[in-house]
Amino acid sequence: MTGRAQIMRLWSVLGVLAAAGPGVADATDLKHITFDRGEVAVWSASVSPRDHTPAHVADEVAPLALPTASPALPARGSTFSTLFRARDLFDLERHPATTAAKLFQLKEDGERQGTACTAQFVGPRHLLTAAHCLVDRATGRPRPGFEIAVRHDGGSDQGVYRVVAAWGPASEFEPRPVMVQTAAPLDLAADCHDVALIAVDRPVEASGGWLGMSVSVDAALPVHRFSYPHESSAAVIERLMTTQEHPDNVKDYMRVEIAKRRLSEPDFSPENLYYEYGVVEGVHAEALTERNGAVLPGRSGSAMIDGQGRIVAIMSRAAEGENYSCRLTPYLIGAFSDIAGLGRSD
Repeated sequence: MTGRAQIMRLWSVLGVLAAAGPGVADATDLKHITFDRGEVAVWSASVSPRDHTPAHVADEVAPLALPTASPALPARGSTFSTLFRARDLFDLERHPATTAAKLFQLKEDGERQGTACTAQFVGPRHLLTAAHCLVDRATGRPRPGFEIAVRHDGGSDQGVYRVVAAWGPASEFEPRPVMVQTAAPLDLAADCHDVALIAVDRPVEASGGWLGMSVSVDAALPVHRFSYPHESSAAVIERLMTTQEHPDNVKDYMRVEIAKRRLSEPDFSPENLYYEYGVVEGVHAEALTERNGAVLPGRSGSAMIDGQGRIVAIMSRAAEGENYSCRLTPYLIGAFSDIAGLGRSD
């Protein structure tokens, strides 16, 4: 096995959190979390499926002209660019950069945990993220609480808002014993429901609008992603190299990768917003996949955004050098639109 093949397997050992056994509930069943009471209940309503909702840009905000090609050569063996500091490429006061938010997990006392995910606005006070960010996977119970920081970059933001509720596929809010997948990966593309809608305590004017949602996607579709990784890819590889035993050829490969990634991420900070340009490689019934060796904490919940400013999938997990983003379905778009109060005329 080559050094690259072995490091791809190491990424999967670090990054894959898979359920032991099939999902326990139909993916079209939704559950509703109320964070202030720690309650989880079945959400039941009549839903008319929708194929898409449009992006909304505030009148005073001119949308960005997103790249139509990668700002630089993709990372070796990847269909996505390396991480770029978003403010080096874009005006962060313009849509869709304004729609990204950093999702902080809170302790019982209300203080922030050291971990975070990414979320993005799909309505005035609703955002999409990954369901696994919200619950204890082993018990299916919601974590104590969350808050979002709007337009967070460089350690500053334009407002902090408390997350009060969430909705997502019931299978993601059930006990799912966690195991590390070290052999052949499970069929993650056929079991990808890791999407949740969250609501904050009041409308957020500083979002500058919100993203649309869409089920439409083609192979080789150019997509964009804004995210808040809280560890650099160089640091992740270095940790793997120092905490595990590896053959000499793998160590040599890892040293080269560490040096390359430090050059491409010279000022990495978990307080910064990052951007990637990429191309969808695999289109599956429930997932979109791309080759990108870095499994970076904090990117969970970040959206694949198409050229029309619509979310087509939410980043979930990784295995064997592939990242899996869970696709939005007509049912989820219909349900989330109804919950967020997006009218049928949108």
